[in-house]
Amino acid sequence: MIFIRIKKLLGLFMQISSFLLLIYSKGIVANIEIYFESA
Repeated sequence: MIFIRIKKLLGLFMQISSFLLLIYSKGIVANIEIYFESA
């Protein structure tokens, strides 16, 4: 019973972290584009 709960929490954590990583990487790409345009 506890193992199922941990598995669900782990899955949720993985989804959130991958989502944040996606946003973060898109932000880096946008910053690089802005940097090259201003340079």
